Amino acid sequence: LKNIPDKAKESEIRSMFEPYAIAVNQKVLGITLKASNGFCFVDFDAKHVVDTILKEVEQYKANRKQQQSEGGGSVTDGNKFVLHGKMLDVGRKVPVDKSGGGGRSFRS
Repeated sequence: LKNIPDKAKESEIRSMFEPYAIAVNQKVLGITLKASNGFCFVDFDAKHVVDTILKEVEQYKANRKQQQSEGGGSVTDGNKFVLHGKMLDVGRKVPVDKSGGGGRSFRS
């Protein structure tokens, strides 16, 4: 996650993303929050949780593009990924395992 507000708290990030994991009987493995640097990693135990989140982000972007062409709506309207008035930049980051072993952690 990018564009994290300075005053963001781990509990706020967790409450935003944990429902996606719980809905498919998965969990958030951990959250690395670097609010002062404007970014955060959310680790899930399954890739499809991240896929679901990214699909929702893309759907929001498509709806937003439609709204803009019609001349209406705020940039944060209908976006679940807004924290303290800032729209989060949600993307996938897959950690590189330099040891050659396989891991099962997936990041959003």
